Amino acid sequence: MTQLSDTLQHTQPFILFENTLPAYADEPAWLFSNPIKEIVATDQASLLTALAEIDDARKQGYYLAGYISYEAGYALSKKLHKFLKSVPKDQPLLQFYAFEKTTVIDAAAVTAALKALPESPPYIRDWKPTDTQAEYTQKQSKIHDYITAGDTYQVNQTYRVNFELDGSINGLYQALRERQPVAFSCLMHLPERSILSLSPELFVRKKGEVLSAKPMKGTAPRGETEADDKAILKEMAEDKKQRSENLMIVDLMRNDIGRLAKIGTMKVSKLFEIQTYKTLHQMISSIQGEVDLEIPFIDIVKGLFPCGSITGAPKIRTMEIIHELESTPRDIYTGAIGFITPENDFSFNVPIRTISFPKDSKVGTLGIGGGIIHESDVLEEWEESKLKASFITGLNEQFKLIETFLYDAKLGESLRFERHLERLENSASAFGFAFDKQYVEQAVKQHLSSVDTSRDLKVRLLMNYLGEVTVSSEAMPAVTSKVLPHVGISSYTIDADSLFRRHKTTNRAIYNQAFSEGEQQGLYDVLFFNQYGMLAEASRHNVYLETDGVFYTPRIEDGALPGVMRDTLISGEQYSVIEKSLTKEDLLGADRVYLSNSVRQLVEVVLAQ
Repeated sequence: MTQLSDTLQHTQPFILFENTLPAYADEPAWLFSNPIKEIVATDQASLLTALAEIDDARKQGYYLAGYISYEAGYALSKKLHKFLKSVPKDQPLLQFYAFEKTTVIDAAAVTAALKALPESPPYIRDWKPTDTQAEYTQKQSKIHDYITAGDTYQVNQTYRVNFELDGSINGLYQALRERQPVAFSCLMHLPERSILSLSPELFVRKKGEVLSAKPMKGTAPRGETEADDKAILKEMAEDKKQRSENLMIVDLMRNDIGRLAKIGTMKVSKLFEIQTYKTLHQMISSIQGEVDLEIPFIDIVKGLFPCGSITGAPKIRTMEIIHELESTPRDIYTGAIGFITPENDFSFNVPIRTISFPKDSKVGTLGIGGGIIHESDVLEEWEESKLKASFITGLNEQFKLIETFLYDAKLGESLRFERHLERLENSASAFGFAFDKQYVEQAVKQHLSSVDTSRDLKVRLLMNYLGEVTVSSEAMPAVTSKVLPHVGISSYTIDADSLFRRHKTTNRAIYNQAFSEGEQQGLYDVLFFNQYGMLAEASRHNVYLETDGVFYTPRIEDGALPGVMRDTLISGEQYSVIEKSLTKEDLLGADRVYLSNSVRQLVEVVLAQ
């Protein structure tokens, strides 16, 4: 485990900022830990004091990093002060830390640190939006009434979603980081909660005297092909609604920045630029102006916060409408996350695609929303909100279930096939995958009828979340060597508590990597221990330790896959197999070591030195 991995797991506060876009792979990440001071605000008076403290600490040579919640905006306008009483008492309006230094690290080091943690792929369950489609529709109808009455031109309508995470928070960040590369990726482990932000949107950045913003408004889904994408991009660029939505916010933010910028320095450098991400296209414009080198941070916040792209226009009246319609606080969602250097350079993103977990909890909360204008169609906006959530919900659709079994040429049948079907059905039920037993049986039968079955075959079945199946096979090689195959011990650990340890899926990156590394060393397989130091399984097999004629195999609770061959051996009479938690000492002291799977069946191995 790397030093950064250890810091990730055990240090609070831990704040990491990185640009994960492939084109910026050489751009370093900024890591903040071991602060000398915490700055927190919970009401209007303490917010202004905290902002002044941030400026003072920066002038003393400290780095500052943290967040401002959306509701801090209520404290910045007299017309909105009355809404502060609706903010939960335990929700800070601002939470920053002062640091003596920052650690600059490259993207490869972050990747290595995350991979060195116990493997814990995420699964999202119990997805509960705070608004039903009917409630969302009703609220949007009110927004249209306000637009018609002239109260507002655009309202950023949002709602919250609560969900339960199977897996670790660091594992979720690792998966989202790979799935959704963005310019403003952030992981925070704070004393009271953890925050994961995968935001593509810059709120405000200052470098020297240049103050810039990149409001994001306008969304379209990715196409299935490159040609589809080109057509969507063309349509998006010509879409009057998308351009109107974007231009309203550009005008608002140009006015906001213009009040801070030096006369004659304001410009819109890029208008209606479209950027492409894994699941969608988004329209972005770029604004910049020149400001005083030592402009106080409190002036920036008073002048610009919250970002116009997540309120609407005009800002104050629209925030009143938002407070009336939204049933839960936004908190950090649509606030600001970022850092400030001693030189008074800073970078803050708009925390969209941002998830918060309370301390010691796996119940996450995120916000979803979009800009509503007069031309908006409520059904399209509802579907767009679900599209925006796919950065995380799509995690449940990107893996497949696996079953691998032996076709016996002499018997003319697939061994233990019914048990494999039963396990596949159980896994499909656990993950909410569609499952049709007759369809699966027919797919296997059809495949076997199309290949040479005169030799034993290793048959591999993959099933996606729609229940669609692909089947492949390869001839089993003859085993001629009388030398026992060697196995090693992986340097990686697995998360025994992960849902994915109970099911055979394609979410097995560390298994595949360790197996490949072991294969290069001439190993038959590699053994894994869990985060508690207990033996779990091998990358392709279950494991058994024989001592005094009795076979011991790791418990399911220790991270062992419920293997079909394992179940056959436990329930059979040929061997005495006992499930037990096993340590490294048990492994080293065993009389013999065996591995099993449904293809190779039971194989004696020897531990490599």
